[in-house]
Amino acid sequence: SCTSCESSNFSLTQKTNQALLCYLLSNTRINGRHLCIVRFMAKFGFHLGLSNTSNKIWVCWSRSFAANVLNSGDQFLHMAVTHKSITPVFHCTFVYAKCTRRECQELWSTLSGIHVASGHHSWLLGGDFNVIASLEEYSGSSPQDLGTMTDFNAFIHSSQLKHAQVIGSTYTWSGIRNGRRIWKKLDRVLFNE
Repeated sequence: SCTSCESSNFSLTQKTNQALLCYLLSNTRINGRHLCIVRFMAKFGFHLGLSNTSNKIWVCWSRSFAANVLNSGDQFLHMAVTHKSITPVFHCTFVYAKCTRRECQELWSTLSGIHVASGHHSWLLGGDFNVIASLEEYSGSSPQDLGTMTDFNAFIHSSQLKHAQVIGSTYTWSGIRNGRRIWKKLDRVLFNE
């Protein structure tokens, strides 16, 4: 256990590229070892980083960016971000959604409030939403929760979000359900402009 992971801000002096951030779930392992955020930042050359209230979402960035936490919960981390070469502030929300419909509804409600509070700022949301947006994002034989999918799409529509185009596989997760392999697109990036 790394107790320094409880802190909300870290500073290292290693040189890094201009990458905004690295977004991870805290159960990340490298070479079979559980990492704390401080060790992760040192290993990959990030200067600053923090985690959400449950320490399940990590965000790390270089010195050319500045970030301010606006809201944090056990399923998300919402930040205002600036870059030295970009004048306007943009908002980023990093998501690690829980699995039940009720918990997802709580997240969609909170994120809808963030949408309203964000006003006219550019807004980027990314992460593991733990739900498919359409049946095309699923391959397998297990029945899907259409109610949760409908709730997710209602949130996307009411928040005026768009799906970022991706390159590569349609599916971001695979597992075994009822003895058979299934594939789903659970990870995604959404934006408002």
